[in-house]
Amino acid sequence: MKKIAFLISLCLMANVAAVSAAYQTVDCSTSTIFSENSCNQCFDGGEKTTGDNIGMMEDLWKNDSSTDRLIYKEEQEMPKMVNPVSDKVTWSQNPITDKDFWAFTPELENIYSSGADAYVLKPGASVTWLKSNLGAAYKLDSNKADKGTNIGLLVYPIMTHAVLEDGTPSPETTTHKECVLFKSADANKAPEPTPTPVEVKAPPVKALPKTGPAENMLVILALMLTAWVLYYRRKSV
Repeated sequence: MKKIAFLISLCLMANVAAVSAAYQTVDCSTSTIFSENSCNQCFDGGEKTTGDNIGMMEDLWKNDSSTDRLIYKEEQEMPKMVNPVSDKVTWSQNPITDKDFWAFTPELENIYSSGADAYVLKPGASVTWLKSNLGAAYKLDSNKADKGTNIGLLVYPIMTHAVLEDGTPSPETTTHKECVLFKSADANKAPEPTPTPVEVKAPPVKALPKTGPAENMLVILALMLTAWVLYYRRKSV
């Protein structure tokens, strides 16, 4: 059987280091999502949180049979991310197209057989046959799923043919799927309630005292009395 390895790109002081991390193998009976996607080999990809990226991926093809096996490029389907909770989770793929995301490796080209017009792998041999391109990645854009929920299944299919005793390829295609399951690291918390704005009322403005005709007359009389007193004081001097 093949083994899956992911190379996680870490940037530090402008240097990029590739770290190979093999996911833990799990029994495919541990989750129904494996059987729903016809997985033959199953892996635990751990928990992912919003904003996480999965990149620098590669797949190893190993021939565990007793005869040569071969693949045709034209038959292969590229790996894909299955989203089991699309109402709560959003994944994006960059680049969008498979031809820009994935690439066949030079190691695969080295086992090309012109006689078979295919890529032939000897019994017991293995080859890294597929890699994601530099910078290509799946990104968890949003996640509203509860912690521990299955949020993504990365499926690696490969279609092979046995080489018969007469050297011709078997017409029967064998599909082998390796599946890496990712779970939610985010707890689905209810949004904080929006506080109700408090209306602040301005204090009432005190009205100025009103002046009517009577008040006006008193003011005029006071002014006249003051003028009269000043007049007589000057006259008596």
